[in-house]
Amino acid sequence: MPPPPPAPRGRPAPPRALQTAITTGKVSGLAQLEAYDEACASLVDGAHRAKLIQQTDPSAAARSAARQAADELHEVLLSVSLDPSVYQALSALSPDDPVARHYRDRVVRDMRRNGLDLDPDARARVRELQLVLHGLEQDFEDAIRSDERSAAFPAADLAGMPASYLAAHPPGPDGLIVLTTAQPDYLPVLRYCPSATVRETMWRLFQERGRPANIPVLDRLLKTRHELARLLGFDSFADYTAADKMTGTSAAITAFIASAADASASGAASDYARLLEFSSRSELDPWDVPYLIERVRATSYGLDSRDLLPYFEFGRVKAGIMALLTSLFDVHFTETSSASAWHESVETYEVTDGSGTLIGQVHLDLHPRAGKYGHAALFAMDAGRAGRRLPSCALVANFPGPGDLMTPVEVRTFLHEFGHVIHYVLAGRGRWSGLNGLTVEWDFVETPSQLLEEWFADPPTLASFAVHHETGRPLPAELVSRLKAAEAFGRGLETRRQLVLATLSHDLHTASGPFTPPADIAAAAHRGLLPYRHVDEVWQHLSFLHLAWYSACYYTYQWSLVIAKDLFTAFTGPGVARRYRDQILAPGSSAPAATLVSDFLGRPHNAEAYRAWLSSQPD
Repeated sequence: MPPPPPAPRGRPAPPRALQTAITTGKVSGLAQLEAYDEACASLVDGAHRAKLIQQTDPSAAARSAARQAADELHEVLLSVSLDPSVYQALSALSPDDPVARHYRDRVVRDMRRNGLDLDPDARARVRELQLVLHGLEQDFEDAIRSDERSAAFPAADLAGMPASYLAAHPPGPDGLIVLTTAQPDYLPVLRYCPSATVRETMWRLFQERGRPANIPVLDRLLKTRHELARLLGFDSFADYTAADKMTGTSAAITAFIASAADASASGAASDYARLLEFSSRSELDPWDVPYLIERVRATSYGLDSRDLLPYFEFGRVKAGIMALLTSLFDVHFTETSSASAWHESVETYEVTDGSGTLIGQVHLDLHPRAGKYGHAALFAMDAGRAGRRLPSCALVANFPGPGDLMTPVEVRTFLHEFGHVIHYVLAGRGRWSGLNGLTVEWDFVETPSQLLEEWFADPPTLASFAVHHETGRPLPAELVSRLKAAEAFGRGLETRRQLVLATLSHDLHTASGPFTPPADIAAAAHRGLLPYRHVDEVWQHLSFLHLAWYSACYYTYQWSLVIAKDLFTAFTGPGVARRYRDQILAPGSSAPAATLVSDFLGRPHNAEAYRAWLSSQPD
C-alpha cells in the first residue's frame, strides 16, 4: 500500500489533552478558544484525510481501515461538541477581537443546536443517533461507489460517438464494446450516441446504482435524521440542517426553490417545445433530452460540441486553468516530487503567492481507476492556520489522461473544482482553523466554484490554452461566439432538472408525520418541474450521492449560483479579481457569507443577474 499523504507541519497536540486543558482551567481567556480550535483541527483534519483515503486508495484494505479511522475520529469530535464543560468555558468568553467573537458565537450556537441544552439522557441519545447517521451516510456512499455496472454493444451501435471516445473503447475479442457507468463512459453516451437503445440501457444502469442495497439504508437514514431533529427541537431535519445555512429555515428553502422554478419556467417550456419540434415527437424520455439538446445546438446554432474536443487536450487545459488562476489571483502552482501520495498518478503542487511565499499544497488525483470516487470533488486535508500549518487539499476527478481530449462539460467541471481549490487555499491563512478552508455556510460553498465557470466561454482565456492538438491552431473566436449562443439553449430544462434534485433532497427531510415513500417524492418532484416522462420503475434516489453529504440542502447549487451571477456583475475592470480574492475568498468564514458579499458588492446580493441569465435566449 502506498504511504499516506505527508503529515502537515505543526500538528496540534492530542485533542483529549487540549479538551482537558479547557475544562480544568489550565488555560484561560482566549487561550481556551485556541485550545478548542486546535483540538477540533486535529480531529477534523484527521477525519478529512481518512475520508480521502477511503474514497481514493486503490487498496480495499486501506479504504476499510480509513473508514474505521474516520468513524473513531468522528466519535471523539462528537464527544467534544457535546461536552457541557467545554460549552460552559467557551460560553463565558467575551473576546474583544470581532473575528474571535464571531468564532466563539458560532461555536456556542452550534453546540446548542446540537443538544448541549438537553438533559444527560437526551444528550446520550443525540450522540448515539449521530454515530448511527455517520455510519449510514458512509454505507449509502459506499453502495453507490462500489456498484459500477456495465453493458456491451456492437461497434455499429456506437457510430456517431467522438473518435477519441471510440479510440479509448476498442471492441473486445467478441466484437463488442463494453461501457460502464463510470462518468467518463456514461456522460458522453447521453450526449452523443445516436442509438436510443444504447442511451436508454446506460441511463437505466446509471440510475439503478445502489439498488437494492440502499433501499433499507435510505429508509433508516431518513428516519434517524428525523428522530434526531425532533429530539433537538426542530420540526424536521430540513429545519435542523437549514439552521446554520444562509437560508435559515426549511420554509426559506421551499420559497427559494419556488422562486427559481418561476424564473426558469418560460425557458424550460421553450426548450422542450423546441425539442419536440426537432424530434417530431409528442413526448420525450429522459435519455433523449441531453442528446437532442446537443443536436439542436449543432443544427440550429452551428455548434457541435464534438468539434471542440480537439481543442481541449487534457494537459493544456490543466496548465491553462492554473495560468488563469495566476492571472486572476496572483497565485502560482509548482509541481513537486517531495510529497508522497496514495497513488502513483497523483501530482502534487505547491502554491505560492506573488511574493514567492508558500501558501498551500494541492494534490491532483484526476484520472479514473477501480474503487475510486466516481465524480469530481475537492477533498479537504488540512484547513491551515496562520503561523502553524499550511492548507492542503486534494482535487479528485475522473478526467481523460494526458494527451487525451476533454469534453466541454469536463473542462467546465475542471474550472468548477479549481474554484473550490483556490477558495480553500486562500482561506487557509487566518488565525482560526475553524474559520478557514470551506467553513463558510454550506449554501455559499458552491459560489466561488460556479463563479470561476464564467471564464469557460471567455475568448482570451480559451485562446490561452484551447489549441488544436494536431494543427496547433487556437480555437477560433467565431466558434467561441457560437458556443456562448448555443449554451443558452437547454438552460431552462437543465435548471429545472437541478431543481428536481433540490426538491427531492429537501422534501425527503420534511416529514412531520407518516413517511411518504421516497420513490413517490421523487416522482412528484419530477412531474412538478419537468415536462418529459418520469420513469416510475427506476429509483434514481438510491444513486443520489448528495443525499449523504448534502442531506436536505442540494438547493445549495442554485442558491450559490444566484450569488455567483450577482458577484460576476462586479467584474467590470482591472483589480476586481484581486479585490474578490481579498474580500470573498481569503476571509474564509471570518464573517457571515452575506456580509462578505454585501461588502464586496456594496449592497446585499439579489437574483436579478440570475433571472436575466435564465431568460436570455440564443440568437
